[in-house]
This record gives sequence, C-alpha cells and structure tokens, in this order.
Amino acid sequence: MKTKSTVIWLGLALAAAGFFHFFEARHLSTRERALRREYLCLFDQANVEGISLSNNEEQIELRRGAGGGWELTAPVHDRADAAAVEELLGVCASLRADAVLEGKDADKKRMRDYGVYQSRLGLKLLGRDMPPAIWFGKETAVEGKAYVRLAGAKEVLVTSAVLRGWLTRKAEEFRDRRLTAEDAAHTTRFSLKTAAGEIELAKAADHWTLSKPLKARADDFRTAELIDTLLGMRIAGFLSDKGANLNRYGLGEPRATVTFATLRQEQPLVLELGAVDEKSGQVFARLSSREGVYLLPKEVERLVTLLPNEFRDRHLLRVDWDAVDRLTLETASGEKRVLQRQPGGWARRDGAAAQPVEGVAMETLMGALNARELKAWVADGGGGVGPLSRYGLDHPAMRLVFASYASGNTAESNAGEHPFLTLELGREEAGVVYARVVEDPSMEPAIVTVDRALLDALNPGGAPWR
Repeated sequence: MKTKSTVIWLGLALAAAGFFHFFEARHLSTRERALRREYLCLFDQANVEGISLSNNEEQIELRRGAGGGWELTAPVHDRADAAAVEELLGVCASLRADAVLEGKDADKKRMRDYGVYQSRLGLKLLGRDMPPAIWFGKETAVEGKAYVRLAGAKEVLVTSAVLRGWLTRKAEEFRDRRLTAEDAAHTTRFSLKTAAGEIELAKAADHWTLSKPLKARADDFRTAELIDTLLGMRIAGFLSDKGANLNRYGLGEPRATVTFATLRQEQPLVLELGAVDEKSGQVFARLSSREGVYLLPKEVERLVTLLPNEFRDRHLLRVDWDAVDRLTLETASGEKRVLQRQPGGWARRDGAAAQPVEGVAMETLMGALNARELKAWVADGGGGVGPLSRYGLDHPAMRLVFASYASGNTAESNAGEHPFLTLELGREEAGVVYARVVEDPSMEPAIVTVDRALLDALNPGGAPWR
C-alpha cells in the first residue's frame, strides 16, 4: 500500500510539472508573439556570432572572433570596426513595427509593389535563438519609413528606414580605420628602415633604449607617444586588395619600413610606406596583418625623415636613487667629498667622523641632477669622440661617481663599492659646460653640453657637502 501511494504521488508531481512547463511555454510564447508585433528583432546580443548583410552589389559577412572582437570575412578579410558593428546591433534591437499590412494588402503583387518580394536588401543575425532574417523594400511616402518583411512571414510591416540605410553601406564602411589595435604599452621593439639608415629601439623594465645606430637612453615619453600615434593612425582610404600591383603604389621598394614587436602578436607587425599620392598628399601603405593597400594621412611622411636623436633622452642622467649607496665628488684640484646612505638618511663620510646631511639638501641635489637636461649632443662614443682634451675631459674639472655598496660577498658580487654611473664635467665655453656620462657598459659614453648652472649646483662647498 505504501509503495502504491508513493507511485501515485510521484505521478501527480510529474503531471503537475508537465502542466506548469506547458503553461509557462504557452505563456512565454504568447508574450513573445506580442513583443514581436512591436519589436522586429528580439535577441540576446551576447549570443550573436555573426551578421550577414545583403544588398544589390555585394554580400557582407561579419563574424565575432575568438577574442570577442569583430572581423569582416567577406567580400574581403579584415578587422571590423567594433563600434560600427555594435551600433548596427543596437539599431536592430530597437527596430519596431509601426504598422502591419495584412490580408489582400500582403499578396505577391502588393509585395512587389512594396519591394519586399524576393528582396535583395536584407540582414540575418547568426547565433543561438536569433530572429528571422529581415528583408527591406522601398521607402514609404512618409519620410524616414520603409516597408519590411520577416523571412517566412506573409505580413508586410512599416518600420524605421534607419536599418535600411545601414544595408546600403559599402564593405569598407565596416572596416576598422585604426591602423592597428596595438599600443605602445604592449610594444617591446620598434625599428625604422629608410634610405638614411636604420633606427632600432627596445623596451625593458618599462624603459626604452636606442640600440641602432648607437646605444643610448631613449626618451620614454616621446618614444611611446610616437609609437601610439603611428599604431593608432586612422586609415584615410582603402584601395586595392589581394593581387595589387605594388609598384603602382611605390611599395615594390618601400621608402620606409617600420617593424613592431608586441606582446599580443606572435609575429612582428610590418608597415611599409610607398609613394605619395599626388592629389591628396597622402601616403600609400600596407600592413602585414591586414589585406590590401591603404592611404595614410600625410603626417606619416614624418617617419621618412626621423633622426636617431629625436628618440634620445634629453635628461643628462637617469638615476635610480634607491640603488645609490655612495656618491663621490672629485675636483681637478684634488678635493674629494663622499656622501653615504645610512639608516634614516645620508651622511658625509670623507672626514674622520660621519657628519649627517640634511634631507632637504639631499633632495635639492637629487632634483638638480635628475631634472637637468642637456643642451646638445656633441659627439657619441667610438671613433667620433676624438681626444678628450678637446673638451677638457682628459682632466675633468669635476667627477661625480654613483655607486652601490655591499657589506659582504654574495653570489652576484663581492663586498665593497660598485660604481655604476659616472658624470664628468670638463671645459666651460660660451655659457655651457662639456660633460661626459658613463653608465650602462653596453651604452657608448657621449659628449654633451649642459648649462653652466650645474657646476654651481655641484659646488663642493654647497649644502649637501658641508
């Protein structure tokens, strides 16, 4: 008896569940039909995997990529303008039926009159639970309205003509006009080849370094700004696609080749600049990651004339003060001053006993050195420097040595002082002083000029040294 009761109750529960499921399904179906009377496209935008656009001239296919971005797959393959695609989906989602023409008004003859019978102007959303394809006909006598029919439906509807306008666009209007989707923050290497030579920069620990044609510090801000400007440049026009005659655009032998290595691309991006368009002054170009030949704004022409010094850091020094344990100043007259880091601050240690140095005085000295900009580059390392006596640097008027200090031996270094940066000041001439900076061993010491005020800031009788 107990088993029989259990079976009966189980049957009633299943019957109730089935009834509620059936009722709910009918309820949602009725609600959905009501909504479809008002909104022509009911869909979850997150489920849209593709969009197929048909017009009288071409078939445009858009697909969502693996990373969530949009790609144009037909009639050409290219990166799609994500903002344009999202706007198109927004227009679809807001499309309403302003009027429904049924009965005799919806026969084949009338459909032809409305332009919706076998229309070639339509849109189909691809993905899970997508609405039927939409086919547009003629515009109505009311401005801004058009006739439309959903695939498989007999009714002709009147709706906004905004979406119809989207369907008449060319494929290039869906292409991303940003040259790339990259930025300087994710770029690790940059090189530029022109008839004048090659410039190469690399980034490590968030700092840019010039490696060709010489090794030197690069200006982080200027380098990043130039790379961001170039990578995000807007394409002015799309020209020939596959099979283009590159010589026609001066791209058979490019005037400039720019290569970017980025963290988000397995292969480096290569940008080639060709001839200048006579009519617009814009530059023909092509990019390795995209099809076709483009027109870039005339500002890109500046790349052809860039010089290495335009990338160089104009700050005299780049000092990481956290790494400095000892600062030594020597003059040509034999004076020597030593400042050493100690718990709670700095002290002068060149005398018999340590003499504390005021924090304000050290901050002033640090600021004077870090903020100092050079006036000009006179000569770089190697054979171009010439005799140091020419600049008064064979016997510098002043030498400043920055060093770290280890109290004991380690696997990386021995105990004692380890100089890592030297600044030498030489002869004064016409209000400037010749200087030489010896830093990273991989970088060539350069001869530069600085404002004479630096001598005053480093005066051995100044506050930090007293």
